[in-house]
Amino acid sequence: MDRHASFFSLVGVLFNSIQFRYGTLSPFSTDNPIITVFFVAVLIHVVGSACEAKLEAAHFKSIAARSSFLARILALVLLITILYPKIGCLLFFSWVLLFIWIAYTLREELLRLYESLYNAAVQVLGGLYNAVLQAYASLYTAFIEADAGHGMTDAEPKGSPV
Repeated sequence: MDRHASFFSLVGVLFNSIQFRYGTLSPFSTDNPIITVFFVAVLIHVVGSACEAKLEAAHFKSIAARSSFLARILALVLLITILYPKIGCLLFFSWVLLFIWIAYTLREELLRLYESLYNAAVQVLGGLYNAVLQAYASLYTAFIEADAGHGMTDAEPKGSPV
């Protein structure tokens, strides 16, 4: 939990610095796309940290931990970009390089995650397909039995006067 405390402390310091620098002008009104991406990054950090704590498979934990790490760094870079745009652009470029490096190092874990999700989807959809086929077969059988129960035979002409 130490990284969460330090992250949110840094966020608080940066928000106070933004407030001090801009005075009455709010960054929420001037830098709306940056603030929106910031909140998405914080949400990804929180969800990634929760997944990291709950997951049992080691390769899934490493994906969640590194995703959370990238989101934390991105959130801080975005706040620095509001304060100092030139330094923020340099930091954002560095973040992109970090993202590429982490994605490269996680390629095998990401492939395993993809395979697991694919197999789970095939299993769920296969079970759903089988359930639909069984329901259709039982309805068709019930329809045939109901039609045979009316006593109509092929020898009797349909619609003939009795």
